[in-house]
Amino acid sequence: MGNQDISLYFYQQAAEKNVPVALNNIAAYLHQKGEDKTSEDFDQISKYLYKALQGGYFEAKEYLDDIYDLTQDFKKFHPDFKKWDGDYIDFCN
Repeated sequence: MGNQDISLYFYQQAAEKNVPVALNNIAAYLHQKGEDKTSEDFDQISKYLYKALQGGYFEAKEYLDDIYDLTQDFKKFHPDFKKWDGDYIDFCN
């Protein structure tokens, strides 16, 4: 088992407990894994980012905004979600 596999295992354990940084890290792992992403892939990534954001990990907001247009189901299930139009430093403060 490689270091990345070990990290993913512990992130998954923490994500099951809704630890926001772990949710964000799983999203990052899924995003870097593979090359040809589908809207389903981005929907899965967005679920982790949204949970991280809901848990107070505000850095996930910028990442979620970046992939928002590539999602399909996320937009359906979160029709009130709005991309941030300002500086993300302002969003976090």
